[in-house]
Order: sequence, then C-alpha cells, then structure tokens
Amino acid sequence: MRDSPILVASGSCEITPGSPIPLFGYAHRRAPYTRIASPLEANAVLLIQEQTRIVILQVDSLFPSSRLKTAVESRLNSNCELLLVASHTHFAPSLDPLKPPLGDFSEEFFSHTVERLSNLINGLLAETPISLDYCRSSASCDAAVFRRKRWLTVKRSFPYLAVTTAMLPNPAVDIDRAVNVVSLFDNEGNPVAILWNWACHPTASPDPLAVSADYIGVVRERIRKAVDRRIPVVFLPGFMGDVRPRILADPPQWNQFFWNPFAPSYFGSPTPESFNRFCDLIASSVIHAIPDAEKHTSLLGRLSLIRKSCPLNRIFELRSSPRESLPIALLHLNDDLKFVFIGAEPSSQYVPGIRRSCGPNTIAVGYYEDVFGYLPTEDQVPEGGYEVKGFQNSFNMDGDFLPGFEEALLE
Repeated sequence: MRDSPILVASGSCEITPGSPIPLFGYAHRRAPYTRIASPLEANAVLLIQEQTRIVILQVDSLFPSSRLKTAVESRLNSNCELLLVASHTHFAPSLDPLKPPLGDFSEEFFSHTVERLSNLINGLLAETPISLDYCRSSASCDAAVFRRKRWLTVKRSFPYLAVTTAMLPNPAVDIDRAVNVVSLFDNEGNPVAILWNWACHPTASPDPLAVSADYIGVVRERIRKAVDRRIPVVFLPGFMGDVRPRILADPPQWNQFFWNPFAPSYFGSPTPESFNRFCDLIASSVIHAIPDAEKHTSLLGRLSLIRKSCPLNRIFELRSSPRESLPIALLHLNDDLKFVFIGAEPSSQYVPGIRRSCGPNTIAVGYYEDVFGYLPTEDQVPEGGYEVKGFQNSFNMDGDFLPGFEEALLE
C-alpha cells in the first residue's frame, strides 16, 4: 500500500493552578506552593489519515492517569485515539489520585485541567488539518548521568557496612544521550510544531515550593524564541527511570560522605546557577537539532496505532497495587517515525533492546497513560536499589519482580 499524506493540527494551553496547592513528586513536601517559577502547559499534535485520528497530548505533570484520560475522553465532541504522556516534572500538582504518598490530590485542579485539556483537543478536532513537511533530526546532550552505582554504604544495623546500589553518579554506564527532534513545517517552510524526546529526570528546579515545568519549560521557550513563533512544543520523555541531571556536589555534604564514604562524586542540590547551566546545555542541543527549512520532506506514511497491555502479575508477585496492568502503545507514521509508549518509569538500559525489536529509528517514550512505578531490567533486580524496591511505598504498592518478566513484556 502506498504512503499517503498525514494531516496535522496542533495546539497548546496553559494548565498552571490558580491558587496555592501542594505539589506532587516528593513524599516529604506537603506545603502549598509559594510561587510560580514557570507556567505549566499542555501541548498536543493531532494526526489524521482517512478515518484514523490520533492525538499525542503531553501535560506538564509528574504522571498521567487512567482517570485523567477517561475524564478528558468523556468530554470530547468526536472520537479520536488519545496518547496521554506526562513530562514528569516534580514541580506540578497531582493528576494521579492513586499515589497519595507523593503528594495531595486536588479535585479542583484536576477538574480545571480536564476542562483545559478537553477544550484544547476539541479545538483541534474542529480545525481543518493541513498536510505538512517534516524533518527527523538528532543531537547529543551530555547533561544527564546514570544514577545507580554499586558502592560502600553505611547501614543502621550489623554489619554496618555493605556494598549496595546507591543513588550516585555513574558515568561509566552508557545511557542514551540522543536528543530526538521531529520538526513540522507548513508549505512556506515555517515551523508549526516541534516534538522532542530526551531522557533525564526533571528534578533540577532549585526551589522545591515553586511551580515549574523544569527544563521542559525552559527548552520550550528557547525553541519558541529561536523560531520566533509561539508554536506547540511536545516533550516526549525518554526512558529515564535511572537517569538524572549531571549536577554534582562540590564539595559533598557531610551526610553524603558519611553514608557512602569515598565515592568518586555525589549529586548536588540544584541552585539557580546550576539549573541555568543545565538548561542551557539541553536547549542548545535541541535548537542545534532543529533543521533548516530546506531539509524537510512531505509527511507521508501509513498511520497506525497498536495498543497493548501487560498484566502486572506477569511482572510482579504483587502483595498490593492500585493498578493491574502496564499499558503499551506502538505508533507508526512511516519507517522514519516510530514511537513506543510505556506506562512506567523504564530503565535507560531498555532502549537498545527496543530499537533492536522495533527498528533503529524508534523513539522510546515513558510516563504514558497510567504509570504503576519503576521498570528496572532483570539484571538490575538482584542489585536492589531505589528503582527495584525503594520506590514502592511512595507508589502505593508492594511486590517483588518475577523471574523472566522482560520476556512477558516483549510478548
């Protein structure tokens, strides 16, 4: 079957809360926010081919949720397939009521967000979509680092010292440093929307009580300034469950040195200066990857979406969990544009396998639809660490990873 044009509409809206409420992402942070460092947004792209209509919707939030998706879909004026993704900023209110240990849930903010998101999508569905050109490009960004390291740790009970998997910078482990950019252009060569993908936890904002889209918001505004247009900018978070900003302590705090003595380096608390340097590195990589208008080609293909789910009891021996499955989606536009969406915080080490299975150009996206928790690799499970066991209380679940769970995922 021949490739044919894929039509597009795109848009964005602000979802910043109107009054101080608690933010979502840290169990110890319960106070309402005190200021707005950067606005929160939702950015969307509608893809249409014949009877197929797919919306990629990214919201500035820690997690999406099935309740959010259902609520938005119930308000839509016509049918479409909704791919809902959260940017994973740790400085926005909750949209996931099933993780109360990570922060309080506001029904008022949830309703406000549902209204804004549904209005955005209804507006796109009412537009006349247009055929566009596109360009897929990439650059490398070295602003992130693997965060799991086997190191000496002081314990609270006998034998008091042990080698554990600590949350320490580990540049020896290779991670996917690629910034993937998909630029959409009108027939005059003007950019109309940009989708970009990179893998690093958005935990760099220096003020824990400030609303912030973290680096995602900074890059979004830098892109708009670079192209001189307030275009929609869709961030597709990569597989970053074990990757965080390369912001190091200099010197380390005494308690870091005490609990993990003589480590080569330690993570530092972000400051306004280190946050700006971090964002500068990312923004320069993304903007460098945006191509000149002459390099684009018509957006043609065979638009398709496959949704799957993996029962959590194939991954975990569960003792308790508010969720029953892990959602997965495979989006195909053409051989150059393939996306895999996973409802988890996946390890960066899954990316090579995803590309072997689905093709070398596949863009891996986490934080999709309904996130049960972290997804380490089978090799990481015996090592323990936060991504294996430490996260579970905060995610309102309890269980042990089962042998062979990677094979269950691939099925």
